[in-house]
Amino acid sequence: MREFRAMVKSLHEQGLRVTMDVVYNHTSGAQQSPVSVLDRIVPTYYYRLNPGGAITNDSCCADTAAENAMMAKLMTDSVVTWATDYKVDSFRFDIMGMAPLSVITDLKAKVERAAGRDIYLYGEAWNFGTIGNDARFVQARQANMFGTGVGSFKDRLRDAVRGGGCCDGGLELISQQGFINGAFTDPNATSVQTRDDLLRLGDLIKVGLSGTLRDYSFTDRTGALRKNADIDYAGQKAGFAASPAETINYVEAHDNQTLFDLNAFKLPQSTSLADRVRVQNLGAAINMLSQGVPFFHAGQEILRSKSLDRDSYNAGDWFNRLDFSYQSNNFGVGLPMAGVNKANWEWMSPILANALIKPDPAAIVSARDYFLDLLEIRKDSTLFRLRSAKEVSERLRFHNTGPQQIAGLIAMSIDGRRYPGAKYGSVATFFNVDKVARSITIDELKGRKLALHKVQRQSDHDRLAKTATYERASGTFSIPPRTTLVFVENGPFWQNDD
Repeated sequence: MREFRAMVKSLHEQGLRVTMDVVYNHTSGAQQSPVSVLDRIVPTYYYRLNPGGAITNDSCCADTAAENAMMAKLMTDSVVTWATDYKVDSFRFDIMGMAPLSVITDLKAKVERAAGRDIYLYGEAWNFGTIGNDARFVQARQANMFGTGVGSFKDRLRDAVRGGGCCDGGLELISQQGFINGAFTDPNATSVQTRDDLLRLGDLIKVGLSGTLRDYSFTDRTGALRKNADIDYAGQKAGFAASPAETINYVEAHDNQTLFDLNAFKLPQSTSLADRVRVQNLGAAINMLSQGVPFFHAGQEILRSKSLDRDSYNAGDWFNRLDFSYQSNNFGVGLPMAGVNKANWEWMSPILANALIKPDPAAIVSARDYFLDLLEIRKDSTLFRLRSAKEVSERLRFHNTGPQQIAGLIAMSIDGRRYPGAKYGSVATFFNVDKVARSITIDELKGRKLALHKVQRQSDHDRLAKTATYERASGTFSIPPRTTLVFVENGPFWQNDD
């Protein structure tokens, strides 16, 4: 207890806030298990039962029943304790969608009242299992989270960036390329994706960049002005949030493969190491520069690999190792354990043996340094951290839209005039995922005093970005291949800190 409180105090003194991962949706044992606890208090009460009276296992373990009053009280009372007595600032709820929405919102109100400060809650608002689609109660799932102030992990951006879905297997692991790793622009030997597939993924990226806000509108790939909620994501509404704070942006987490490993599957096997690093950097940049809350998996910044393991929760250090001496990213240490991986071993073996994929120390350090540059750019201006849906709708614009757009190039500008902490009259951000350079003329940005962000001008961590140009008279930008660019506008009404 003393050590935990000392840890939180020390982190606070360093200017950091502390999030605790809480797992209330299941327990590892129930009934007569040696590690059973709740069933020894009141048998069967704390667990969700199926019509036959058995405990459901949708979470892969014994599912608790947050819809029952005392289970909800257990959750609320313990979070209040952590927030008040241990000063924890935020809580991440594992499979939050398995709890009633009313329990999560009531918990938030009670913990903030007890702690006397804002407490940020977020979680996995997935929709599945016996309680799916609100079968037993209104769930804390994505479709129901609008206006709650509670953050939800965003699979829309994740899947569009890296391709496919969370749990693909077989040929789909390779053929379903994502926005950054070659869909249409750099097809691998199995991919048959079209230009429209790439534009569709680009629309989902735009949804993510605009905070996955339900009511934000942009011109989609067909030329129609549509709200984020009208963009399709696997049969669901892509946009669902009421504010940027209600979305957690990510491209990899502890579940499923790392981004590096998915790129190993999806990029053509002949792709150079330098290009693999650039693709990894694109994924980090899209996440970092989206509206909302960015979430990064430990080691993503150093090209973390789990040797293609899909779910490594029980794989030990052999597959989960993080090397902070930067000598290895842990790729190619062997075929991962059977489990969910065995059916894919035939696809994994030749990839793990490909000498072009495993990075050397210089590549790992390069990715780390580029990631630190991104952090500095995001921190530099509040325009990458807009606070409300109204601000995003009024200030953020996408260019290069509609059916005639340059495929694989996203152009976005954010108006900084009279916005606290903006520092710039505007910022213009470009993501070119193609393996060739692109040039684009944007009439709306013609005549602006735009220059490449000082971090990108002064840093040697992406020398290709430094070759980008902007012609003020014509509003023409040149964007190198597989590159993210941030241009900032200086003028008489904004601070110029060069």
